[in-house]
Amino acid sequence: AGKRLIVAADRAPQALDGVEQRLLSRLSMGLVADIQPADIELRRKILEHRLARFNSTQVPADVIEFLARTINRNVRELVGSLNKLIAYAQLTGQPVSLQLAEEQLTDILSANRRRITIDEIQRTVCQFYRVDRTEMGSKRRARAVVRPRQVAMYLAKVLTPRSYPEIGRKFGGRDHSTVIHAVRLIEELRTRDADMDGDVRTLLRQLED
Repeated sequence: AGKRLIVAADRAPQALDGVEQRLLSRLSMGLVADIQPADIELRRKILEHRLARFNSTQVPADVIEFLARTINRNVRELVGSLNKLIAYAQLTGQPVSLQLAEEQLTDILSANRRRITIDEIQRTVCQFYRVDRTEMGSKRRARAVVRPRQVAMYLAKVLTPRSYPEIGRKFGGRDHSTVIHAVRLIEELRTRDADMDGDVRTLLRQLED
């Protein structure tokens, strides 16, 4: 007597099957809360709060963003992934990076990812920057073409399981070193260029919605 009881279900009390009416009535009299999955902003804050416990380990903002966007099934899995990544980095002495996250969290990332194709990424980036789709594979070096192409390569690495050589082939047969350069450049630009970071965030939302 006098104790509180919490009942969890995937529907409202009135919609439960096989439960006595007397119990349904009592459940309906209590506080009924509709708990939705954590959205991207909440997942990001959860990771940042958790990260505050690891003062000795630096986790780049792009890794936090990557985990928050990619691991969306449940919070335990999200926090567990961050713990695993930090533990591995501390054990091996490696810095936490986007590449390390992809290597060590392969199974979890694969289970959470919606299948986004490189073609879809190229189409979305071209529409956003208002460049012709053919420019993704062209040899033109004009800045107005090169930067969108580099952003598309970066997104292809972040959002798909494709390797650097595979991504290069989808961009006019470019060498894997060109893709690596593009990914690292956009990662670096996002840390010091608010406009670039804003562009990437907008594109991520468009592709993942």
